This record gives sequence, C-alpha cells and structure tokens, in this order.
Amino acid sequence: MESSSLAQCLQQQRAAFRANPYPDLAQRRSHLAALHRFLKENEASIIEAIDADFGGRSATETRMLELFPVRQGIRDAAEVIQYVNDHQRPLAFYPFTYDRRLAHRYITEVLSGSVGVNEAIVQVGQHDLPFGGVGASGMGHYHGHEGFL
Repeated sequence: MESSSLAQCLQQQRAAFRANPYPDLAQRRSHLAALHRFLKENEASIIEAIDADFGGRSATETRMLELFPVRQGIRDAAEVIQYVNDHQRPLAFYPFTYDRRLAHRYITEVLSGSVGVNEAIVQVGQHDLPFGGVGASGMGHYHGHEGFL
C-alpha cells in the first residue's frame, strides 16, 4: 500500500471515529462480525501483503502471529460474554485484560453486581464502596451509602 493511500485510509478511519466514537452494542457486534468475516475472506491477500512487507515471511507464521490471535480474540470475547449472559447474573465479574476496548466491552455487555478489571475482591474489603448483586445474586446489598439505598 502506498503511503498516500495509507494516509487516506487512516483519515477515513479518524473521521468515522469522530462521527461515532461510542457505537452502541449492536454496532460493535456488527463491526466485530464484519472484521472476522473480512479476515477470513481475505486471508491470502493479507498473508501476501505481510510477506511482501517482511520480505519472506511464511504463510504459517503470519497465520499464527497475525491472523489467529485477532480472530481468536473476537471469538473468545463473544463466547465469554455469551456464556456469562446465558446463566444467572454473577455477584461480581473480574475480567483480566490489558486491552481497554475489551475491558469496556465486558463492562458494558455483562450484567453483574460489580466489575473489577484486573483485580478481584477489592470492593469487599473497601467498606466505602457498595457491594451487591443483581437477580439471584442480589439478595442483599451492603457497604457504602449506596449499598443501603
């Protein structure tokens, strides 16, 4: 890809983000499905482009290092969210990830009493924070002013 077409592509991406920086759940799911489909349908072209850029990279290496993690990440996040949402609401949900977008996705798409990203059980020991659940796990709220409302 030439630098001018790359610059144009990045400019379009920035404009799309500015127009809708916080897409709703349906849009995010649609975008992830489209990305997954694109990667699958264009795998050979992507491998060829990366090979040209790296100068002799094998197709297997590109599949394992570039394509598989992205496709697997899309599937894994969707499966985790689906699994949790298909069962009784958890008292707390503790996802561990350094990916801010994935953390945001977990926070907005999983309904639980509380969420702690990259930490666990902190709110139980912090008496100023409310703690309680939703649904079957919401049998009592305690801690903090909000816990008694």
